[in-house]
Amino acid sequence: MTAHVLLNPAARGGRNAALRPALGAALADAGIDATIHTTAAPGDAEPLARALGEAGEVVIVAGGDGTIHEAVNGLVGTDGVLGVLAMGTGNDFAHALGMVDPLADAARQLAEAPRVAVDLGRVRWTDSAGTHERLFSNCLGAGFDAHVAALAAETKWLGGRAAYLAAVLRTLWAWRRPLHHVRTRVLAGAHEDDPLGHDGPLFLCSVGNGHSVGGGFHLTPDAVPHDGLLDVCLVRHLPTRRALKLLPTTFTGDHVGEAEVAMARLAGFGLDVATGALAVHADGEILTLGATQMEVEVLPGAITALAPGLG
Repeated sequence: MTAHVLLNPAARGGRNAALRPALGAALADAGIDATIHTTAAPGDAEPLARALGEAGEVVIVAGGDGTIHEAVNGLVGTDGVLGVLAMGTGNDFAHALGMVDPLADAARQLAEAPRVAVDLGRVRWTDSAGTHERLFSNCLGAGFDAHVAALAAETKWLGGRAAYLAAVLRTLWAWRRPLHHVRTRVLAGAHEDDPLGHDGPLFLCSVGNGHSVGGGFHLTPDAVPHDGLLDVCLVRHLPTRRALKLLPTTFTGDHVGEAEVAMARLAGFGLDVATGALAVHADGEILTLGATQMEVEVLPGAITALAPGLG
């Protein structure tokens, strides 16, 4: 198999830069004839992935969920095939596709993996700058979740779940009763009713195409990226003490069923902010700190991926 690799040297707190020789050797040993492209700045992966996708190439992302986020926004609508190596901080989408962490083993997985049509999510939001649109591969978060994502960018050197947990605790320390009032609604043709049924203060809303965020927080534990639906975890406002009690249950997905938590599997839904504004992230990348309206929908089978865990 021939492939092009998008290596983000800044991923994992800059530790990826030193892994280029090992990456090339692991792919060669697995029988993959790879050309490695190093990204130089945020945003570089998207146009490169688009150009390679339009040529029908296999594009392997050697980075984290943020680099994958850029790559899928470039690859969608092309004949390109996505591959992922778990070379980021959290690696949640890599794990959703069934990839393992050790580089040599993961390279062999890619060489033998089936090509699977996987879903993407699409979010449209409105803020003071107008209306915008973005695709996401693993997750979308609004409210507390987005504030955590913003802080997690500062603690990536801790690695994996520790970086996200540090950001969660820092955000909780400063958290106050939210100033926004949010109503949920379903999109036309997406569902007959609104299973979320929320109209009030919001703690967080996490939308999962994959089963975890932040390196292993299972907010949407049953989500799979090829079922044509998105899993939604909505948490109504709760005091900091209660949030601290619920936090450990998200490591295993045992928060499902708690009184403040609503879960749903949907093709699409919307959030309307009656007062205040929402912070929103996609795959850990901050989209806005001031959304007044948001619509999310699934794009079934929008991209072809090498997915050893889904074939």
